[in-house]
Amino acid sequence: MGFKLRKNESASSGIRRVARELIDDSILRIARGKGEIGETVHELRKQLKKLRALFRLVRGGLGEDVFDRDNGAARDLGRRLSAARDAAVRVSALDTLQKSYPEEFPSEEIAPLRRRLLSRQRAALRRVRSDGSLAAVARELGELRLRVRAWPVFEAGFACLEPGMRRVYRQGRDAEAEAYASGTDEAFHEWRKRAKDFRYHVELLEPLWPEVMKDVEKALHDLTDRLGDDHDLADLRRALSTSPRLTRGVRAVPRVLELADRRRSKLQADARPIGSRIYGEKPRAFSSRIAGYWNAWRS
Repeated sequence: MGFKLRKNESASSGIRRVARELIDDSILRIARGKGEIGETVHELRKQLKKLRALFRLVRGGLGEDVFDRDNGAARDLGRRLSAARDAAVRVSALDTLQKSYPEEFPSEEIAPLRRRLLSRQRAALRRVRSDGSLAAVARELGELRLRVRAWPVFEAGFACLEPGMRRVYRQGRDAEAEAYASGTDEAFHEWRKRAKDFRYHVELLEPLWPEVMKDVEKALHDLTDRLGDDHDLADLRRALSTSPRLTRGVRAVPRVLELADRRRSKLQADARPIGSRIYGEKPRAFSSRIAGYWNAWRS
């Protein structure tokens, strides 16, 4: 499976094909039932995010009713798996923080906290494995696949993609400005989501001019990695600040929070120049440039 448009297919056909391939891959992962359940959950959530990025790319052609229905369905499927994924991310964020500050991190004092986080992760994964969540996800993905086949016909050529790509680019540009103006966790998380949508759009359109698009995709990968790590630390911080049962008897929690804040400040500072380069163009100028790549590719 390749998350790429092909030169020998219309944009409309390509979007439907890629959407079906994402859904088929997800259903197959569930049906096989092999591998570590945490990895399965992680991959399913990633596929659902790619699927929703596709929906946003052709939102205008779908119409608001179809977009709301199918995007909402994919969003709700992801939420069914979010508890297990969040539990795993908190363990990972704690371990990454320790690697970032090996000499300052209170490893021994934090050991009981890490064991509790691991216990919560295992419990969340057991629930996914035993409560039929994956089977329900597979069933609803099958229904979504049928709806994708019946999507309305989009405009010809890049015209069916340009409004959605420009919208997501503009949203990311605005979200970057809001994140640094407000400094809130919610604003940085919103920027991360829109940057990830944009990254998937660039990946999809990489064949237009691989050398150029790969460079943009790499920059977006660097950006979303930093924003993702920032979000994970924010989530860990929230859990440590609001769950007395989790932190009971662990006196080193304030030190961990201090290190998390320090790391987040660095991640946000590192993301700023990357974002400035990515979002340096006005949205219409950016989409016009990509349209030029499309026309050259198709000519």
